[in-house]
Order: sequence, then C-alpha cells, then structure tokens
Amino acid sequence: MTKQNFPNNSTVAPLPVPTTCGNCNVEERWFLHNVRHRGLYRRLCTNCVLRLHIQSFCPTCLLVYNPTPPPNAASNGLVSCFKCYSYSHNSCVGVNPSHPYHCPLCVNPNTPLFSLKKGREVGLGNEESRVVDMKAAKVLLAAAKIAAGTVTKAALAARVEAERRAKEAAFTRKRAREALEHVAYLTARNKLKKKDGLQFPSNGPGLGYGNGINRGIINALVWWLQLCHWRRRMS
Repeated sequence: MTKQNFPNNSTVAPLPVPTTCGNCNVEERWFLHNVRHRGLYRRLCTNCVLRLHIQSFCPTCLLVYNPTPPPNAASNGLVSCFKCYSYSHNSCVGVNPSHPYHCPLCVNPNTPLFSLKKGREVGLGNEESRVVDMKAAKVLLAAAKIAAGTVTKAALAARVEAERRAKEAAFTRKRAREALEHVAYLTARNKLKKKDGLQFPSNGPGLGYGNGINRGIINALVWWLQLCHWRRRMS
C-alpha cells in the first residue's frame, strides 16, 4: 500500500451559499431570506416569502401582522380576500370594496411583488445598476420580518423540545440511580446472609444481627444501606 501525503496547511472549503430561490428557482444573489416553511429550512426570494405567507401581511400597505394570521379579522377592521384569504385593512380597500373582494395580489397574479428599477429609470449615471426605491424597500422589509418570525418560532419550538428531552433524561438518570442503589443493597444483603445469616427485609435495610460478627461493622453497613434507602425516597 502506498501512503498518501496530504499538505498540512490545507483548508476546508466553505459550503457554497445558495444563489437561487428554493421555491421558484430564480437566481437572486443578494435578497434571499432564510425561512422555515412547513418544517424545512429554505432560502427563498422576497416574492416567494410573501406569496407563501399571504395571510401574514396586508397586500396593500404591506404591514406585517403580529400574530399571524390576525385573530378576529372581521371585528378588527380587516377584509378577507375571496380567493387567497389574505387580510386587508378597511382603510386600504376603500369605502366601498367589491363583493366578493379580491386583493391586489389576486387581481394581478403575474406582477412580481418585489422588483428593482434600473439606474437609467431613475436618472443615475450607471444605467445597469439596480435601485431599491421606497416601494421595493417596504416589500423587502415585510419579507424580512416574516422570515425572521418563522425562524424565531422555530427556535422557540426547538428550545421547548430540548427542555422536554432534558427533563426526560434527568428522570431516566434518577431511575437508573435508584436501580443501581437497589442492586447494591440486594448484593450486600445476599453476601451478609450467606456469611453470617443476617435477616433483612426484602424491600429495604433491616436491623437483624447474626452471631459471630463484629457489631461495629454491622452497624456501619446497616447505616449505609439505610442512607441509600433514605436518599432514594427523598430524591
């Protein structure tokens, strides 16, 4: 067998960062959000974050609801979309909304929510640069809040699960310690019974003495067995 020599100064290459949306596969290098959706961690573009969490914000003013979806939508002055079940403010839909009401996202389903203008559209010197205007900034902020909320909920759920497992582990350790103490007690009892004919109750330490054995050793052993039994009952 030939021995392969590897350089000592070799470094591990970092994992590649996804540059495409995990839902629509659109290449987006700068505005991908870390989202937990349906139990999976994904990197999604701004449009997909909003489309997949349609009940988390107002489609008109882009205000993110907390909690999501908002409880008692009708009593809180919200209008539900007939098609996608999103919630819009009464002040956003106007005085006389259509019945049934359709939100702007359903009226124009092919229009992207998040789009950047080019430099020539806003009069910049670099015509190919992309500009984040006020509308795009509001859309980006709403998607970022929703993505952060999903990760926060996932972290809380993971913490609750970790605490539950820690309690189960502590209870299991306690039962194992009790079992070991009981085995040690049974072993010591059987040895004394074979050696000197001591009589102990079957469920715990006793105070019976045999003949021909040092009373001090018996007292120390019985005290230790009683201490183990007391610790098992108090823990």
